[in-house]
Amino acid sequence: MLLTLLLGFQAMAQIDYGVKAGVIFNNFPVSEAVFDESFGYELGGMAEYKLNRTFGLHTEFLLAYFQYDLYNSNIKNLRDFRNYISIPFLIQTSITKKFRFDLGIRGDFLVREKITGPYFDEVWKGNVFFNPAIVSGFSFRSYKDLLFQLHLAFDPYLDRFKSDDFSLSHYNVTFSVGYFLN
Repeated sequence: MLLTLLLGFQAMAQIDYGVKAGVIFNNFPVSEAVFDESFGYELGGMAEYKLNRTFGLHTEFLLAYFQYDLYNSNIKNLRDFRNYISIPFLIQTSITKKFRFDLGIRGDFLVREKITGPYFDEVWKGNVFFNPAIVSGFSFRSYKDLLFQLHLAFDPYLDRFKSDDFSLSHYNVTFSVGYFLN
């Protein structure tokens, strides 16, 4: 039992944890309507576990904020504000000692949504509480405590916003900076 406890403490010592903040650039390529590229931000915590010299695991718990603007010749302006809890889980592989490639999944849980302007049931087929995404990108860890990330996330559920007026797919680019506390 003591051996199990000691091995658990050793595994905990290999987990790095910290805080991070980032900016999010969203884009919705659509037809017959224009989504203005939107801007958002994310704040939260992160943890990393290095499996060996080549591979590691990285996860985060983030509060994210997005704003979308819609313009269409037939529809008046719509502005959609959304708050999410975002939880990515990434597998990292080292390219060099400090530069890594990240690949994984992210779950976004809708916490709050506020829409200004008319609400369109024919466009928004009910907002989904859970939004999965595929994430890939690069991270750079310098001096053992600073982390810089550039990630591209793509929503694979493309039919979610389909309507008679237009269909769209969603992707976003995130640049973030983190600081490891241990």
